[in-house]
Amino acid sequence: MRDMSKQVANVRSQLEENEDLRVLMAGLRGSNLNTDDFAADDVTMQLVEVDANDAEDALPKVYDPDAIAEYWSRRPIAVVRRITQLMGIGGGFMSKLIWDFANNRLRETEVRRGLSGWGGV
Repeated sequence: MRDMSKQVANVRSQLEENEDLRVLMAGLRGSNLNTDDFAADDVTMQLVEVDANDAEDALPKVYDPDAIAEYWSRRPIAVVRRITQLMGIGGGFMSKLIWDFANNRLRETEVRRGLSGWGGV
């Protein structure tokens, strides 16, 4: 039992020495989470307002792919607004990945970028 405890302590010290593994383990433990990890300060999501004239015109509350498709097919402007929002956020993330690729830094930033999400490093 004592040998196993020493081995675990040894593995932990090796993990702490490797920056990428240290960040990864902190993410797995959830010890590096705070409200900043859920959205970057410069990211603001807006609700897409949708008018529902009556209860029959409301978004289905039970999963029904055909009813949901029908609901959104009657609201193309709301769909385009939401797609535009998502493309703006995803485009920022993708541009950072492209920048890392162009500067041969993908390997160096992969763990931090993966853990930090859209905000990135």
